Amino acid sequence: MKTFTVTVLILVFAVAANAQTLNVAETSGKGKVGVFVSTNELFIKDFATANYSFVYGVYGLTNRVDLYGGVSATTVVGQTQTQLGGGANVNIVKTKFVRLSDYFILSMPITRRVDSCDLTVFNSVIVSKTLGKVTPYLGWSATIPLGNTADKLFSGPSTVYNVPVGIMIPKGKLAYFAEYNFGQTVRTVGFGVSFAP
Repeated sequence: MKTFTVTVLILVFAVAANAQTLNVAETSGKGKVGVFVSTNELFIKDFATANYSFVYGVYGLTNRVDLYGGVSATTVVGQTQTQLGGGANVNIVKTKFVRLSDYFILSMPITRRVDSCDLTVFNSVIVSKTLGKVTPYLGWSATIPLGNTADKLFSGPSTVYNVPVGIMIPKGKLAYFAEYNFGQTVRTVGFGVSFAP
C-alpha cells in the first residue's frame, strides 16, 4: 500500500522549475511526506516579467534522497502554460558545519506544447547551514531547454544560469521560504511555504 501511495504522489505532483531553487541541502528524512506551494516573479532581460507558480509533493525516499513531483503554471504577457515533471534532492555532504546537495527537476509542458521546448532540465547545487532557527542557503543553478527552442514563448533560447540566495524559516509543521536569484538574463524573486504533517 505504501508503494502505491508513493507512486500516486509522484504521478499527481510532478513539478517544473524555472530558475527557482526554493530548497535547502537538508533532506526531510526517510518516509516523510510533505507539500510545497510557491509563487515567483521572473524578470526576463529585454523581454517581460513572468509569473511562475507551482505545487508539489515531497517524499523522503531515504535519509539522503527526497523525491519531488508536481504541477506548475507559467504566465507571460497574458498567456499561461501548465507543466508536469519530477525530480529529486540528493544530499551529498552532511556534516555538523554544512550541507551540500544536488537538486534536479525534469519538466515537460502539458498545455501550449508548441510554444515551448520538449523538455526542461533544471539542476542546482545547494549549500545550506542551519543557524539557530533559520537556514540560509546559496547555490548555482542551470535551466536547460531541450528540443526546439527557436521563438518559443515559454522557453529560453539557451541555458539560463542563476545564483539562488535564500532563507528557510521553520514554524511548527510549516516552513517559509524567500529567495532571490541573480542572473544575467533572468532574475527572480520567489516565496514559498511547505507543510509536513
